[in-house]
Amino acid sequence: MLIGVASIDERRGKWRAQVRRDGHAIIRTFARKSDADAWVRDTERAIDQERDPTVRRVSKKDTFASLIDLHINNLTSYGKTIRRSKDAVLRRLKVDLGDLPVAHLTRERLYSASSILRSRS
Repeated sequence: MLIGVASIDERRGKWRAQVRRDGHAIIRTFARKSDADAWVRDTERAIDQERDPTVRRVSKKDTFASLIDLHINNLTSYGKTIRRSKDAVLRRLKVDLGDLPVAHLTRERLYSASSILRSRS
C-alpha cells in the first residue's frame, strides 16, 4: 500500500515541491511550476518502481565530461578517494571526449581514446 503526499507551494517567487511517500521525504525548489510538477511525477514514479528517486539519470544531451563528473561525485559521496592514476586517466578522457554528447558515444570512439591514452604512457 502506497502512503504519500506530494505538494507544490510558491515561496518567494519560486516553487517548492515536496514528495512524501513510502518513508521518503524529498524536497526541491524550481523556478517554474511546470518543472516542479514534472519532478513530482518523476519522483513518485521512481518510488513506485522501487528506484532511488535521488539518483540523477543521464540524458542523451549530457556530455561525456558530465558522466565523468557524476562518477567522481559518486565516488566522493561514498568516501572513496581518487588516486593519481585514475585521476590522470579521467582528466585525459575529459580532454579527448569531454565535449562529446552521450548519444554520440560509440565503442569505437572509446577504444580510440583508450589507445591514445596507452600510447602516451
